[in-house]
Amino acid sequence: MSGLPGLEEPSLVSIVLPTKDGFRHLQAAIDSCLNQTWSNLELILVDDGSTRPETAEILARQRDPRVRIVRLEQNVGLPRALNAGFAETRGELLTWTSDDNLYDPPAVETMARALRERRVDFVYARARVIDEAGQVTGALALREAAYLPLSNCIGACFLYTRRVRERVGEFDPAAVLAEDYDYWVRVSKRFRMALLDEEIYAYRRHESALTTVQGSERIQEAVDRVRFRHFAEAEIEGAEGLRAFHRGEYARARLLFWRALLRRPYQPALYRPAAICLLPCFVVRAIVWGKLCCRRS
Repeated sequence: MSGLPGLEEPSLVSIVLPTKDGFRHLQAAIDSCLNQTWSNLELILVDDGSTRPETAEILARQRDPRVRIVRLEQNVGLPRALNAGFAETRGELLTWTSDDNLYDPPAVETMARALRERRVDFVYARARVIDEAGQVTGALALREAAYLPLSNCIGACFLYTRRVRERVGEFDPAAVLAEDYDYWVRVSKRFRMALLDEEIYAYRRHESALTTVQGSERIQEAVDRVRFRHFAEAEIEGAEGLRAFHRGEYARARLLFWRALLRRPYQPALYRPAAICLLPCFVVRAIVWGKLCCRRS
């Protein structure tokens, strides 16, 4: 891939897929990784101490030479399982997925080409939400990385260069239940992250999913711990200002922007919307409406 140093097309893509007895949808998840239009890939299956024979049977029947299996004798949890998997990867482009989610066939190719064309080290894409039976029930709400001080807005479909792993390091076992959010925040501090406006992934919500089993309150607590460890109050206020601005709450956005900038002046992304918010409301609406019309055309 000529746009990024050290990458030649087609670069090897490494996908890490951890599982802990997620046999119900595991084969479908594996197939979605292997049935990509970007064929130069490897799939690292991490068996995180599974005990069900169904899981063992699925792993035993993998015959594709692109598949390698890492077996952990005991369940170590998602962050450590991911670290074990990534330690075995050889690709210049990296990602991971869950044992109940699905890539669309062009997903890897779409993201790999976007890395080159946008000259960034991390891209992420939109995803539809499906249920146990695979029926579409909605879509994941993703936002630009500037919103990371508020929530995990990156989603479940992403691809990044090995340079990211080399500089950011491993997933933090202490951030369990928010290990992905913690990692994305750390990435955002060092690299540009680009959101692709293409839906190329299916994110499954069901009763046995990790987010359901652990409960939203526990996950939110873990997310909050990560947020307040990585972001200053001014950064959080700035992100809240951006959210208010895009909702049309210009008076509130103006207040949040200036509070954030007084506390932490070096936040370049805030100056333009903050300046716009100083204009009369009808002028602000005209500017925002004009930008939307330009995007649609």
